Amino acid sequence: MGTSGGARVSLQRDAILWSDGTGAKYVIGGIQGKYDAYGGAPRLGFPVTDEVAVAGGARSTFTGGLVFWSGATVAHVVIGAILARYDQLGGPSSYIGFPTSDEFGVSGGAQTNFSNGRYIVWRPSTAAVVH
Repeated sequence: MGTSGGARVSLQRDAILWSDGTGAKYVIGGIQGKYDAYGGAPRLGFPVTDEVAVAGGARSTFTGGLVFWSGATVAHVVIGAILARYDQLGGPSSYIGFPTSDEFGVSGGAQTNFSNGRYIVWRPSTAAVVH
């Protein structure tokens, strides 16, 4: 089945996604569900890695961002400057933990919430700041 410049083979709860630029990658369970719910290839692009384990969960890297999953937080998308700051901190193994929300708009910027009661806010005037 075609999907925005690539192909998809759907399995029971998983999918194999392919594009010229990324090749074929396996997207599993909760991450695959979030990818579809978030808008799939038109919003997140194609996977550039298969799903990989991280401490306490999993992640998949897409051309437009990452999707993180843990049993406690389910799957959430992290993108852009907030993703760059999250990576600098060490991702899910950092003191802020797994994302508990997708990015959402706040006054003059964007925010993503994390499992250890922290959140990252991005605004053009301050870049991405942990609170």
